[in-house]
Amino acid sequence: MIQALALLVGIVVGFVGSRALRRPQNAAAAAAVARNVSGSLGRRRGLTPPELQRACFSEMVRHVQVDRHGHTHAPARYVIHLHPEDMEMVDESRRWFDDGLRAAFTDAARAHGWTVDGKVEIGYESDPSRRPGVPAASAEWKSPPNVGPATSTAPARSKESQRSANVPGVVLVRSDTGERIPLTGGTLTVGRARDRDIVLHDSRVSREHLRFEHDGREWTVLDEGSANGTLVRNRKVTAHEPVQLKPGDVVSVGPIELRLEPGGSVHRREPGTRALDDSDRNRISREFLPPGNAS
Repeated sequence: MIQALALLVGIVVGFVGSRALRRPQNAAAAAAVARNVSGSLGRRRGLTPPELQRACFSEMVRHVQVDRHGHTHAPARYVIHLHPEDMEMVDESRRWFDDGLRAAFTDAARAHGWTVDGKVEIGYESDPSRRPGVPAASAEWKSPPNVGPATSTAPARSKESQRSANVPGVVLVRSDTGERIPLTGGTLTVGRARDRDIVLHDSRVSREHLRFEHDGREWTVLDEGSANGTLVRNRKVTAHEPVQLKPGDVVSVGPIELRLEPGGSVHRREPGTRALDDSDRNRISREFLPPGNAS
């Protein structure tokens, strides 16, 4: 008797529900719920919204610079470049994402004594060339910190990299610090090791990642068998095979871009600033956007 009654109730509820879903507004609502659920279930196994927010914050902090006097400066305007799937995640909760990033950055600046270059402004751009879960932030300075000459603490350039000096050509522009590095001939090495000509403090950069070379006619870049590879013009290059370069090309090393621009035969000048290293950025990110924070 009880089973028959339960069956009857189920039939009635199913009939009423099917009739209700035939109404346009209810059908639209059901479809929206289905899209949200299927999107959440079907989305790649990647970053959760709080994790993506923390990754974006860490990329913003990459632009914080310490000048030669020990003062710390931060730009206020950022554009975060995201894979389309990550952009969709941001769009689903844009206000929460924006408010959380601004509050975390403002709190971090106040706690660590950063001089921020105005009111924090954040924009977003969908970029199919980015990998899912790996955002990148570009920044714009209103009044950049003083980057005049300073006593260099960088290791001496190798003999190989010093030869063929004053070859006219291009300069490399670092996306993380804005430093302009003239390519003056010979070889210029890049990596995480301290003896590299350009040292990039990021765990996604290999100790001996790549090198730029000049053969007397043109510049090439050669990946030295790095763990995460090198991108040239948004395409991964084959390790140990040189790729020709021209002004305007972008070489991506982990999350950092080295952009080639027309330049003269001037010697490299130390910028007088340094970026926060990997461990500092990760620590600050965990401190102000702790794991699991979704409020």
